[in-house]
Amino acid sequence: MSKATKTFFILGLLACFMLPVHAAHPPLKLPYPTPSIIVTAKSRKVETGASYYFDLRLTKDLKKGEWIKIKFPKACVFPSQEGAKSPGYELPEYMVLDYEENIMTLTLLQKLSLKEYDDGWIRISVPDVYGFKNPRKSGAYYFEFSTSAETEWQKSSAVLFVESQIGVPEGIPEVSIVPSLAGQNASYKITFNVGEAGWLKQGEALIRIRFPEATVFSLKEIPGEMILVNGVPLSVRPSPRGQNLIFNTPVEVENSDRVVIQIDAKAGIINPMQAGDYKIEVSTMPADPQWVASKAFAIQSFSMEVKPRKAGLAATYNFVFELEKTLEHSDWIKLGFPQGTIIDPPIPEQEPEKTRRLVKINELIAIAYSPCGACPILPKIEYYPDGSMKSLQVSSPIKIDPSLPGYKELVVTCPDLCGFKTPAKEGFYEYKVSTQRETKEISTTFEIVQSQIGVPTGVPQVIVDPQSMDAQAGYKIIFNVGRGGYLKAHHDYIRLLWGAWYR
Repeated sequence: MSKATKTFFILGLLACFMLPVHAAHPPLKLPYPTPSIIVTAKSRKVETGASYYFDLRLTKDLKKGEWIKIKFPKACVFPSQEGAKSPGYELPEYMVLDYEENIMTLTLLQKLSLKEYDDGWIRISVPDVYGFKNPRKSGAYYFEFSTSAETEWQKSSAVLFVESQIGVPEGIPEVSIVPSLAGQNASYKITFNVGEAGWLKQGEALIRIRFPEATVFSLKEIPGEMILVNGVPLSVRPSPRGQNLIFNTPVEVENSDRVVIQIDAKAGIINPMQAGDYKIEVSTMPADPQWVASKAFAIQSFSMEVKPRKAGLAATYNFVFELEKTLEHSDWIKLGFPQGTIIDPPIPEQEPEKTRRLVKINELIAIAYSPCGACPILPKIEYYPDGSMKSLQVSSPIKIDPSLPGYKELVVTCPDLCGFKTPAKEGFYEYKVSTQRETKEISTTFEIVQSQIGVPTGVPQVIVDPQSMDAQAGYKIIFNVGRGGYLKAHHDYIRLLWGAWYR
C-alpha cells in the first residue's frame, strides 16, 4: 500500500459513505503474497470497546449500491448485543449487522473506482463510538472480508487480543524525586510502560497517579504547563482529588510504549514529613485501569548545604542527617561527593607533607559541632578515575547517642579552608552519607549553579544624594547577589568601581 491509500470513515454525520481522504496512518506496503485484509484494533484489550481500522486490497471496481462485507470473529461483541447499552450513536443506514454470523455489511453510496487508488488498497474506519467490543478472552483472532464483485472470503492475518496491565511484560513504574527530602516541595519524574493493549488516545484517555497518603498538594489547581507527558504539557489544569492526580494525556501512546511524566516543583507537591520507603500507584483509563504500584523510592531525612553553591569554587559543606544508632568514639562517618569535586591544592603524595595536610583537614572538619582534631585517626579519601574526590571518611571524636537531646540530627561540616571545590559545571549533584553503624548509604541532591550579580533579579541601582554636579555626595548601592553569591561574614569582600569621570 502506498501514500495514495484512501480512507473511508464510517461516521453518521457524513452525507455519504465513501468520502476519500488520505489515510492519517496509511498501512504498510507489503510484498506479495500477503493477506488482502489487515486489521488494526485500538485498543487490543479484551472486553474493551475499540476502534477498528480495516485495510482492504480490492481488485475490481464497485458500483453504487454494491456492498463490502466484513466478518468479525464470533467472540467480538456487536453494538446493543446481549443487552449492551446503546453506544450513544445510531448506526448509519448503510451499515447492516448480522448478529448470527457477526458480519457487518456496508452499502456503497457512490461508485468505487480502483483507478483512484494505488494498488487497490482502501481503509475503512469504524470508530469506538458505535460500540463494537473486543473478545472476552485473550488470543489470536481472524477477520474476513468480501465484496459483491469478489464474493470469496479473504482472511486477515492474526489479530492478537490480550489482557493488559501497566508494566507487563516490562516497565514497572519508577519514581525519581528532587529533592528526596522529607517535608520538602519536590519535582517528580514517573516512568512506566503501558500494557500490551494499553493504547492511550490523545486528549481523551486518562492517566491517574495515586500518591502516598502523607503527600501534600499545596495547590488546589495545578497549572497544566507544570506537568509534561513525554515532553508535552497538559492543555487542561488538573485538580488533585484526595491523593489522586488525574489528567488527560496530551499525546497518543501506543501499545506497550513508555510514558514519562514530569511534574515541576512549582506544581506544589510536598513530600511526606517522615523519612522512609514509599510507592506511587499508576493506572490509565480505559486501557489499564488496575492500580499498579511503583518500585519503592526513599524519602530521606538528609539534606545538603553548600556555600557558596557556585560552580568551581572552594565551598563549605554541611551534611545534615538523622542517626538511628549510637556512634561510638572513633566510629567512621563516610561522606560521598559527586564526580568533579576537586581538592585544591591536591593532597601531597609524599610524607610527611601528606600527613600534615590530612591532619589539617581533620582539625577543620566538625562533627556535631566538635572538631575532628580530637580524634587521632586520619581521614581516608577515595577518588574517581578522573582524580576527583569520591568520598571522605572521618572518625567521630565523641560518642553520639541519638536518644539524647540535640544528637538525633547530626551535622558534619567541611569548611571551605579544606579546599573542596564544587564541580565546574552547573547542575544537580548527588551527595551521600553512611556510618559504621548504618552502612547503607543514603543520598540527596543539591544544585550547583553559575552565578552573577543581578541574575535573575536585582540589577545594581545607585542613589546619589545630592545629585548636583561637583557636589560631595552620599551613595546608596542596591543589588542582589547571584544564586551562588553567598558572602562569608568578615571574610569575603565587595568591590565598587567608579568610572574614570569620577574623582
